[in-house]
Amino acid sequence: QYGTMEPAILGTCRQIYQEATPVLYSGNVFVVNAPEQMFRLMAQIGPANTKLVKSLELWVPLTADLTAWLRLLDALSKEATGLKSIKIGWGADTKFPWMLQKGAKERGLGDNVLFVRAFAKIRGLEKIHLNGLYAKRWPSYLEEATGAHVRADRGPHLELGAFQYLEVTERAEFVRELKQDLLRDFEKYQKGTEDIIP
Repeated sequence: QYGTMEPAILGTCRQIYQEATPVLYSGNVFVVNAPEQMFRLMAQIGPANTKLVKSLELWVPLTADLTAWLRLLDALSKEATGLKSIKIGWGADTKFPWMLQKGAKERGLGDNVLFVRAFAKIRGLEKIHLNGLYAKRWPSYLEEATGAHVRADRGPHLELGAFQYLEVTERAEFVRELKQDLLRDFEKYQKGTEDIIP
């Protein structure tokens, strides 16, 4: 009696897998802050499922390796052909003026021409959301190069939930000051990037 149930159960499992797989990969946002993470995911899920991925959130830390990110962006442009939306942020260290000089490693990759050109090769995007510290012309360049709608935040996004431990009035003042500092850093970072043309 139970021996005949096995094929039926396996058939049901196969059907559930086939129906759930597209929803799993197209309905979730995959968050990546190192190229190796995405390469592992792509290897694990295979080429067919990589094509189903629609949304990515990329964080490029200030210590990021340009070569690894260029490899990833190239792979995404060729293998993740179902991508519709990417949120990308770049980190940089802006504590001291010398850290903002062109070529300083503390600037990160937010003003790197090779990076933004490789990013622009990803086709099919409908939405791009930029945040963090990036060059002044990137939003207009990416909109023109990809045809996607580009939303550009002025500086890093703040997760306000992280400040719940403060009293309401303290929190409001702290967040206001922090936003002002971040905006100042953003403006300092972008100063001098007007002449960087991809």
